[in-house]
Amino acid sequence: MNANRPKPLSASLILILVLCISWIGKPVLAQTNRSNLSGTVADQSGAQIPNAKVVITNTETGANRSVVTNANGVYSAASMVPGRYRIQVSAKGFSTEELQNVVLIVGQPTVANIALKIGNVEQKVVVQDNPATVDTSSSDLSASVQGQTMRSLPLNGRSWTDLAELSPGVTAIKTQPPISAPDRMKRGLGGELSISGGRPQQNSYLLDGININDYSNAGPGSVLGGNLGVDALQEFNVITTNPPAQYGRTASGVITAVTRSGTNQMHGSLYEFARNAALDARNYFDPQQIPDFSRNQFGGSFGGPIRKDRSFIFGDYEGVRQNLGLSVLDTVPTANARAGILSTGNVTPDPSIVTFLNTFYPLPNVGPTDGDTGSYTFPAFQVTSENYFTVRFDQNFSSSNSLGGVYLYDNAPSQQPDEFNNVSILSKTVRQTISILQTHIVSPSIVNTFHIGYNRDNAGSPFAANAIKPAAKDTAFGFQPTDAAGQVMVPGLTNFSGGTTSASPLLFHWNSIQGYDDISMTHGVHTLAMGASFERIYDNQKSSDAPGGIFSFSSLSQFISNQPFSFITTLPSTLTPRNLRQNLFGAYATDDVRIRPYFTLNLGVRYEISSVPAEVHGKLSNLRVWQEIRHSPAILTSRIRRSRTSNLV
Repeated sequence: MNANRPKPLSASLILILVLCISWIGKPVLAQTNRSNLSGTVADQSGAQIPNAKVVITNTETGANRSVVTNANGVYSAASMVPGRYRIQVSAKGFSTEELQNVVLIVGQPTVANIALKIGNVEQKVVVQDNPATVDTSSSDLSASVQGQTMRSLPLNGRSWTDLAELSPGVTAIKTQPPISAPDRMKRGLGGELSISGGRPQQNSYLLDGININDYSNAGPGSVLGGNLGVDALQEFNVITTNPPAQYGRTASGVITAVTRSGTNQMHGSLYEFARNAALDARNYFDPQQIPDFSRNQFGGSFGGPIRKDRSFIFGDYEGVRQNLGLSVLDTVPTANARAGILSTGNVTPDPSIVTFLNTFYPLPNVGPTDGDTGSYTFPAFQVTSENYFTVRFDQNFSSSNSLGGVYLYDNAPSQQPDEFNNVSILSKTVRQTISILQTHIVSPSIVNTFHIGYNRDNAGSPFAANAIKPAAKDTAFGFQPTDAAGQVMVPGLTNFSGGTTSASPLLFHWNSIQGYDDISMTHGVHTLAMGASFERIYDNQKSSDAPGGIFSFSSLSQFISNQPFSFITTLPSTLTPRNLRQNLFGAYATDDVRIRPYFTLNLGVRYEISSVPAEVHGKLSNLRVWQEIRHSPAILTSRIRRSRTSNLV
């Protein structure tokens, strides 16, 4: 054993060192969009070579970093930008070794061990390809997808988060209600993933180091449920098990992506993808004629140098124009039922109910129409137009200072009719993300990064509504003054979602301001990283559980005779926004101890705390003890009894 080999620091000494550096230095990053590179330099007999010079060069931007091996022949370069690199190693008495095509993956440490041959410095050995090796420096389980792979796969909808399903332990939730359903809006519009059995709201999504979870803390996504920008990504990584302490804000998996940057070579693309009904199979519930469908996705990307080796820019635009035919199949009362002729016994129809039915409920037009109910169908379309673009700027001020900034914008409105073609409902998402990262190489063994970001997610479903039939906005059919028709629920019939009042906007305006800073350092066999993060959340909501009111009937006969079972409503005066505020703080410290060239011990600790959400104007409160609500069942029963005496119109 090498006598000069430094002994691993004790756990208590590591903790003291972490606290001291955190106290006298800057706070540090809690979640990373970088990668670490390390390895051992030895001769052909396996003897370690100290003081060997290691130059690591990004083959696309020309940026390089120089480090020196320690007494154990170990080198380490922390907080490297993910990408393709060339490693050149030289030492006195040995020929120069060059290792090409070394790919650094976001969030994953890379180990590249190099053996030097005895010879002159002028002699040079070039290894053209770097074979894949087993990761011996990290204990997490993860999988990555490179940008070229994403762009080459026939990805339906071109949503890059869908590729996470290819990772072991990742399952997509397929039982979500449609976008137009109110309960879908409250659980988020993006695709939902369960990672290693966790809930979809327990995952953390990062884009260039900024958390992009939506207002419900679920997966991000536009009104179509996906995430465009495949051509704008360099790669993404999915950590399914045992994420390192650097990653916070999660109790399950971590999905982190990095956007492409400009390089010294100009590069770009133009594309269009088309899909239509002629290419689709008939759904079991579709009519004989397949509903019309067309989708065009088009766009382009371009990147290049502003100043060689110094300034770079990259931009990407993608548009979606989709016209989706919907197979709408409703259950409605027949003409006999409207006249009070029912299979369960005749009833006297209420004139106001007959008027209400003839105004909003169509007659059956499919199948038999001589019973109590029949089927009604009509051609409906969901029309969506999405525009997405991102731009990234990178500046290398010197070999030790660099700055990068990314801006993302995604606007996606979608419009479709309600179940009876009475109202046209507009759903919409507008997303914006800003990420600014400054990197400072203090010394070959110490790197500091400062990161600020902003994530904005404005979503509404319904965002707005327009009356297709004039009666849908007529207050004469309202359940309370100044309102249009409300909702009606009858067993066996398709629920009537109401007029324009019932389509009152359900809006979430989510704003998250984030700040991170981190420091990485190497000392002997230790690679230390320490950090802290702060997030300020502005969650502004405007919603109603029962705008316009909801009448419920226990049977079709009671509906025809206007005998409601219950009535629930939200008073118009209570429809005011709720503006929530919350703070999230996290700190961590890790130590990767390289015991042997192929054995690394990962140590880490993290502390994270969030404040209790507070409403700006005091409009929300908590019931702290059960005794305060013990009489609520009696109150509820009283309200139901009183509602029995109400009529629909």
